[in-house]
Amino acid sequence: MIIDNLSGSNKYWKLHPLFETAFQYLTKQDLVSLKTGRYSIKGEDIFAIIAHESSETPADGLLEIHRKYIDIQFTFDNSFDIGWKPVSDCRTADTPYNEEKDKQLFKDIPDFVFALNKGNFAVMFPEDAHCALAPKDYVKKVIIKVKV
Repeated sequence: MIIDNLSGSNKYWKLHPLFETAFQYLTKQDLVSLKTGRYSIKGEDIFAIIAHESSETPADGLLEIHRKYIDIQFTFDNSFDIGWKPVSDCRTADTPYNEEKDKQLFKDIPDFVFALNKGNFAVMFPEDAHCALAPKDYVKKVIIKVKV
């Protein structure tokens, strides 16, 4: 996992051949004007999901994992908490792996929770189980999905 401010994202471009494109999207796109939904950046290799969530947004608190995509979560208005645990330590599956959705849920308790504040991003690799917790007020965020 990586946590940093968007202004420092160029340090990570060489970690994956699609990271430069993903981070360029975050820095150049007018995210505030986008409505909630899915936006293609580079076909199925990179796409963005814009989400606007409030304290009323249900959060199950379950850890999720992905095998086909890396998540880059970025908040552009307000903040929210993310729980994290290494996949290798997840023991209590809530659902089987769904290949179509590239998702499996676990009931395990996160090892730690951190705040993702406005302007910061977190990169979750396939070995990072993570869960977004309901914001205290509201949050506007984008999740960039980058094919492994």
